[in-house]
Amino acid sequence: LENMTTAAGFPLFASKPHFYDADDALLLGVEGMNPIQEHHDTYVDFEPITGVAMRAAKRLQINNVLFNLPTVAGGAVEGYELKKHFPDY
Repeated sequence: LENMTTAAGFPLFASKPHFYDADDALLLGVEGMNPIQEHHDTYVDFEPITGVAMRAAKRLQINNVLFNLPTVAGGAVEGYELKKHFPDY
């Protein structure tokens, strides 16, 4: 998890998708997270003789802090259940 708040000017964080490789406590805050290495990790495959990059994937998730907000229309995002209580900062 990378804190980008100073650069952005508001609470903003970058991570691997589904908080892959992050502290397990982050997974507890969002329902529907299922980190899988094959789907969520960043990698580069190099050809061993020439050193040329043959295949690569950079996977990134941008996160921001949510405060207690009014109920969102519809109440949910497909595949995820919205939390009802957010921490007060």
